[in-house]
Amino acid sequence: MPKSKPTSVIVHRVELQEKERELLEQYVVTNTLAKGVPMLLIGGGIAGLAYIAYYVAKELYEIFDEGITDKMKRAVLQQIPVVSDIDDWNQDVYHSVPEADRVEPGSKEDKEMSYAERFEYNFRAFDNWWDNNMV
Repeated sequence: MPKSKPTSVIVHRVELQEKERELLEQYVVTNTLAKGVPMLLIGGGIAGLAYIAYYVAKELYEIFDEGITDKMKRAVLQQIPVVSDIDDWNQDVYHSVPEADRVEPGSKEDKEMSYAERFEYNFRAFDNWWDNNMV
């Protein structure tokens, strides 16, 4: 059986006084902050991680672009106060290697060296330079 249409409309109205309005306003502000601040922190964390990833990638690119051994030499040079210029230091280290063991920069032998062989060669050169100049 179908429902009959209503014959009258009753309106209920809820009115808030000053105290209830203040409490409701505090609730709305608190609720907004409770939902908004974590989102801001998450966004800031993501931005921070993106910056760190960019910085690490940039440093790794510079290390491999410049060459690992050159980067290591620069790090060592910063600790030695008597070295004035990296080019002078490179020449000093190069000339400290005995002539029989010396590899000319840009030569075929130099280009065929692996990173491990180059590291070992540079380490021996630095060791010879250290023994001749720091003792």
